[in-house]
Amino acid sequence: DAESGVADWFFSQREFVVRSGRLRWVDEQRDAPPLELEQVDLVVRNGLRRHDVRLDATPPAGWGERFTLQGRFTQPLLHVSGDWRRWSGTLHAALPRTNVAELRRHVSLPVEVSEGEGAVRAWIDVRKGQAQSATVDLALRSVGLRLDPSVQGLAIARLQGRINAERVDGQIKLAAEALDFETTDGVAWPRSSFALTLRQAPGQATDGAAFSGGTLTADRLDLAVMAQVAARVPLGAALAKLLGELAPTGQVSALNASWEGPLDTPSRYQVKASVVGLAIAAASSPEPGGVGRPGWRNAAIAFDANQTGGRAELVLNKGA
Repeated sequence: DAESGVADWFFSQREFVVRSGRLRWVDEQRDAPPLELEQVDLVVRNGLRRHDVRLDATPPAGWGERFTLQGRFTQPLLHVSGDWRRWSGTLHAALPRTNVAELRRHVSLPVEVSEGEGAVRAWIDVRKGQAQSATVDLALRSVGLRLDPSVQGLAIARLQGRINAERVDGQIKLAAEALDFETTDGVAWPRSSFALTLRQAPGQATDGAAFSGGTLTADRLDLAVMAQVAARVPLGAALAKLLGELAPTGQVSALNASWEGPLDTPSRYQVKASVVGLAIAAASSPEPGGVGRPGWRNAAIAFDANQTGGRAELVLNKGA
């Protein structure tokens, strides 16, 4: 703790090395059995303001393969070496093969993962002892995950890509690069990139009801896949219901959207995009004698709209 001189002494030593050690990790705050690590190699090097740490260890056979953790941190100039809560730097983890469900029992993850295995690499930026952002490369298979407690689970046969996450100034930023996946029932998400920013309502907990607005950009979205996985993604009940009724197909490109208020009932919004190969289902009017909603097939639309109206260009080529 902050009053102990042991940490100051330890992080003032020039070098500390353990080779071929054994580490038994017991976390009483989690309902998980102790984690036994073998062939542990630990190196800690300290300078005037810099601290370098590397840990290589072999987990149990069912947990995965040998992994590496590395960290490089700096401390403020006028603070003692052992006050690690003021350190800033980067932590890197390389897990060439890991059981994600076992990993979740010992490490907090942003989503609920029930199964899956594969390779994970992560870079975590730390500021004053707190994680601020993370970049994660994933190559996983046979993954069972739930993105939010309010939605169904998603069974994924394979998933790969890079995920970036950051929390700063009341905002949560999430981005994906070269992300593609395929569900166990054959739904394939094409490789694409997107960036999502959610603004947290002041004084509210971080949950779906607490976001006061946000922005979304994407280079490519497949509407048919979105409709098929809508019940398993926290889009909001109204938007998920609309996708189910429209049964859309088509490719969205150059999407740029922003909104104020809840995602499925925004008070203000602006959205701009292009869609090719668009098809949506027709629907009869709920009112007797009403016109209803026309369906489309093989339409191309470019539009720029907000809550008061907008402009659109529609082209039908061998469509209806």
